[in-house]
Amino acid sequence: MATEAQLQKQLLESGFLNTLGANDDKLVLNEVEKIFVKWMGRLVEVMQERLNTARADGTEITASGRLSESIRFEYEVSGTGYEGTIFMAHYADYVDKGVQGVGPNNQNSTSPYSFKFAFPTKKHQEALIMWVRQKNVLTDVTAPKGLLGKHTRAFLRNDARRKSLAISIGVASKRKGLKARPFKAEAIDEVLAAMTKEIAQATARDVKINVETSVLK
Repeated sequence: MATEAQLQKQLLESGFLNTLGANDDKLVLNEVEKIFVKWMGRLVEVMQERLNTARADGTEITASGRLSESIRFEYEVSGTGYEGTIFMAHYADYVDKGVQGVGPNNQNSTSPYSFKFAFPTKKHQEALIMWVRQKNVLTDVTAPKGLLGKHTRAFLRNDARRKSLAISIGVASKRKGLKARPFKAEAIDEVLAAMTKEIAQATARDVKINVETSVLK
């Protein structure tokens, strides 16, 4: 039986290692796949645009941009069927469908999701504090009264004021709930018809297309 040293010597002499990385073959897509990939890429872009653009009421769907950055797609081909899967951050469905509130002023009665408590969790507070810092909303705003007792701007430092404001925002949003922001369905409606039409023209036959967005990472 050859020793490890002998096997290494044989491998070097065979020239096999010289061929590694030398293959210049590129991934080749047929015309239909090219169209499908183009439109799936466009679908991701439209979802991102809807997440990053302020709505008519001036509010943003997401503040940090992390949800937008998390969106990507994969696809499979089976015969004349094309199935694309959109992956995105785990909380995307909460944004898309909204969340029912816990107070009498709940503004979302259709979401399958609901808050259990009005007080924001530690992670929720941290996210809101980051949002407050990003927006610099404390420039001329005092900490809200009623959460930390009697206080003034001179007494509270910025960190305490940010936390106080974040808690206030969190409590208000959990009592009212979060409105649905259906960025997924709207984006699919905008893109799917054009994608299907172009693929059908390229193949001269009907092509089955399915886009799955319920898979979260």
